[in-house]
Amino acid sequence: MQIEVTTLSEVTIDGKLSLGRKASSKGLFDFYGDDLREWFHRQRAQHDAIMVGAQTVRNDDPELTVRYTEGKNPLRIVTASEGPATLKRTPVE
Repeated sequence: MQIEVTTLSEVTIDGKLSLGRKASSKGLFDFYGDDLREWFHRQRAQHDAIMVGAQTVRNDDPELTVRYTEGKNPLRIVTASEGPATLKRTPVE
């Protein structure tokens, strides 16, 4: 069995991965055009799982679902080194 991993990350022009400690990055998606938003969701639809860190879950409560294209929702994986992080949203199948 061969395992394939794809890494996607949004990075600001000054090289930062977030807008600050404990700050939500959801506002960054407002800058994306429809074509880029659809591309991200096609990537989600083509993969078995999507993984985010616990702080992303705590700050953003992300859906991590496929919404802007057709396809199945990926398995949602949350990594945490300090305490639990619970996804509050339940994906609609």
